[in-house]
Amino acid sequence: LTQGAVAKHPDSARAQLHHGLVLAMAGKNADAAKAYGQALKCAGNDADALASIASAYLDIEEQALAQKAVTKALQIDPDHAEALGNAGLLALERGELANAATHLKKAAKLSPKDAHVHYLQGVCAQRQGRHSAAVNHLRKAMSLDGDAVEYVTALGLAQMEKGSMSSAIQMFKRAVKMAPKDPDLHLQLGIAYLKHRKYKLAIKAFDEMVELAPEDPRPRYYLAILYGDKLGKAKEAIKALEAYERLGGKEPSAIAWLDELREELGQGD
Repeated sequence: LTQGAVAKHPDSARAQLHHGLVLAMAGKNADAAKAYGQALKCAGNDADALASIASAYLDIEEQALAQKAVTKALQIDPDHAEALGNAGLLALERGELANAATHLKKAAKLSPKDAHVHYLQGVCAQRQGRHSAAVNHLRKAMSLDGDAVEYVTALGLAQMEKGSMSSAIQMFKRAVKMAPKDPDLHLQLGIAYLKHRKYKLAIKAFDEMVELAPEDPRPRYYLAILYGDKLGKAKEAIKALEAYERLGGKEPSAIAWLDELREELGQGD
């Protein structure tokens, strides 16, 4: 259908864009990029089309082309909310945090109900070390879209960095309920419990990650910290560290600690 629309309207930016979106959904990113290129050529001074093309380029990780579309859109309409949001995201990805914050602040003012813009503001503030601001922005994003596990997780991380462990735990528990098969969420919940000195609950969370991702060495290291450093169970710590090493864990301090524990228990070579 989209090919037919392109054949009938070869000079339509929107027809080319929709064709590209269908190709991207089919995993044909190279072909999608070509279609977006045609859309960009046809867009002229249509700021809405240019902003949509930029969003499409971002979805297939073509940042340079997305920037080209964003720059043109903002030259035509400096107060275009979608283009400003995309400009903020691109600046964020380049590490230009002050520039990102400026664009995103304008985008949020123009489109106050856009949850993703508030989320990006939270990420930007987090990277700037402004933890209270990050929490506020991410709470706003969640209030607008409470079903996005990405926002819930980001808020949990921001609260943990701020030192609000109880709140962080609640967010990670909520995220785990939303995506129970995501091992990284169990990892973050375990880390929050560990930092909050809820050691038994931390062990449970890391054990659940082990079940979901048995080849991932990370939970084994945290289990070793819990058993060896927090609970004084050296033998359990050794088992966890041996699993960590066997699975490819390479943290030098972990391997050195394993040798020390073996020596202490007379298990050295």
